[in-house]
Amino acid sequence: MRRIGTFDVESLEGRRVHVALADGSVMGPVPLVLARRNTLWVVADGEDTFVPLDRVVDVWDAPPPRYRALSSSSTGSSIACS
Repeated sequence: MRRIGTFDVESLEGRRVHVALADGSVMGPVPLVLARRNTLWVVADGEDTFVPLDRVVDVWDAPPPRYRALSSSSTGSSIACS
């Protein structure tokens, strides 16, 4: 099984990512705060979570949230994030 190193994910810091774990579960999309010292720091369900890299199989960019128009009028339109 391929192991992920911090150098592999440092470029994703500050982005929303998916994290595949060795047990088959996937976290995400979650903000990746920091990738240092063999640990990923993500925010999952509003809580800081520290994931040891030896449990991580893959990390990839999450797609940006979709936006949809709520209403439009002659003065402008509103946008919501879903």
